[in-house]
Amino acid sequence: MADGEQAPSAQSPAAEVFDSGDALFSMNGGMQVMSWNEAAERLTGKPAAEVIGRCCWEAIAGLNPDGSAACGPDCAWIRSLRSGRLVSSQDLLLDTARGLRRVAITTVSANDRGSPLYLHVLRDEGPAERPSEEAHKGPLSRRQLRVLELLAEGRRARDVAVTLGLSETTVRNHIRAVLTRLDYALLGVHPTVWLERYTHPVLTELLTWAYTAYYFLPVLLAAALYRQKKAGAFDRAVFGLVLCYYLSYVGYFLVPAVGPRFTLAHLQTVDLSGVFAADAIRETLDALERFKQDAFPSGHTAIVLLVLVYAWRPLRALFWFFLPIVMALIVSTVYLRYHYVVDVLAGMLLVAVCPVLERRMFALWPRRTCDDR
Repeated sequence: MADGEQAPSAQSPAAEVFDSGDALFSMNGGMQVMSWNEAAERLTGKPAAEVIGRCCWEAIAGLNPDGSAACGPDCAWIRSLRSGRLVSSQDLLLDTARGLRRVAITTVSANDRGSPLYLHVLRDEGPAERPSEEAHKGPLSRRQLRVLELLAEGRRARDVAVTLGLSETTVRNHIRAVLTRLDYALLGVHPTVWLERYTHPVLTELLTWAYTAYYFLPVLLAAALYRQKKAGAFDRAVFGLVLCYYLSYVGYFLVPAVGPRFTLAHLQTVDLSGVFAADAIRETLDALERFKQDAFPSGHTAIVLLVLVYAWRPLRALFWFFLPIVMALIVSTVYLRYHYVVDVLAGMLLVAVCPVLERRMFALWPRRTCDDR
């Protein structure tokens, strides 16, 4: 490389086409950052290499004036994009290299060799005061109570929006506010913020590994029951777990909400860094989990507790082996900021319901094996 020649930055080819004196970054159709210009680096304090390939909401983490998360996998901009519309310029609060700033964001739609490409232009509009926790405290408003009532009737967020004459995005914001305020009303603190006093890389590492047990414990239970030829218990366990998965997804559909890692990000001051593979595990899970509105109920809590229920009688030794892992996993859902405490309580309620439904529904199902309950 010749003297005085600058090394190329960590950009995609799109970065050579789009640039601006203002902070600018581009995204592909999957909302992954493809380019991040020098002005964006100066404004945010984040080098291009740190954000390229990450989702846009992780890159800028914008806030509404009340401190709630404006950027996220279900933000107004992404929802408008999915419906074929682009929103006009909007003001957000961003944590930048010079503190919290008011930033106007303008969106431009482009085309990159037949693939969608979107540009965000960020214009600094001056310093801003950091929102306090007050916006997430206090009793539910009349509007929030009404949203809660309609959701309890089994209506979807879209139907609630039509009934109340609101946008669907506003209804989803109300849902997030309800979950946040319920947590505070129950405990007098925001649990994920309060747990920061106990945050430690070793604990984060252990709880991250415990969180992944959700993907393995049901399989291990089914394999153990099958291997020991407990056909009746195997059939009921598989039936009950599938039913629980289904009902938890019904919950995500009726109460679409992202977890506190998005809504309370502006209040969190301690990073969740591990010591070995925790960071890579969480990044992998985030990349694989494209649907992020899965906070309520906590499916992780429901499934692993149900594993314990079905292991208790036929596999008592396996139950005691699973128990500490399950307890750590439940703690991890809040510690790692994936869930509110009310999500966990809802998951526990789901566990109380599923075995009852399983027994009644399974009794109607044709069986080929004897009952070895």
